[in-house]
Amino acid sequence: MKQKITIHVRLDPARFRRFCRFDNFRRQHRWFVPVMTGMIMITISMALLFFGKARSETLPGILMGLGIAFPLFCFGIYTIQIESQIAKQNLRSVPEIYTLVLDQDGISAAGSQGDRTRVELTWAQMWAAFRYKGDIYLYVSASRAFILPSGQADVPDEKLWELILESMDTVKCFDVR
Repeated sequence: MKQKITIHVRLDPARFRRFCRFDNFRRQHRWFVPVMTGMIMITISMALLFFGKARSETLPGILMGLGIAFPLFCFGIYTIQIESQIAKQNLRSVPEIYTLVLDQDGISAAGSQGDRTRVELTWAQMWAAFRYKGDIYLYVSASRAFILPSGQADVPDEKLWELILESMDTVKCFDVR
C-alpha cells in the first residue's frame, strides 16, 4: 500500500529568511567572497601602514574602510533583496503557498495562488534533500527547492524524512541539523 503524505505549505517571513540563509550561506557558501575580499583589503592596509612610508596613511585608511564596508554592503544588499522577495511574494498575509503530495513514486506539486497547475516529479528527478532546523528543503535543481516546514505535513516530520530517505538516493539526502 502506498503511503501518501500531503503538505499544505504555509510560509512566514521568518521561515523564508531561514531558508535563504541556509541556501546562500551554508549550502552555497556565498559568504566567502565578501569576507575574504574584506580581509585581503584589511591585510594590505595593515601592511602598508606598518611597512610603508611614514606619511602614507591615506591609502591604508581607504583600504581599511573599504575592507570593512564591502562585506557590510554585500550583506546589506542581500538583506534588502530577501525583504523585497518577501513583499513581492506577499508572505506576510498569504496563508498557503503550494500543496505537495509525496508518495513512493514521486512528488505532485500544485500552487495555491493564482495558477494551480499541477507538476508531477519522480524521485529520480530530485537533486537533493536537506534537513535543517526541523524544516526539509527538497531541491528539484541546484537553484529550485520546495520548502517543507516542520509540523505542516499530515504525518510526523520523522515519517516524512523516512519517506524521502527511502525514495531518494541516500547520497542526495543530508541531515544538517
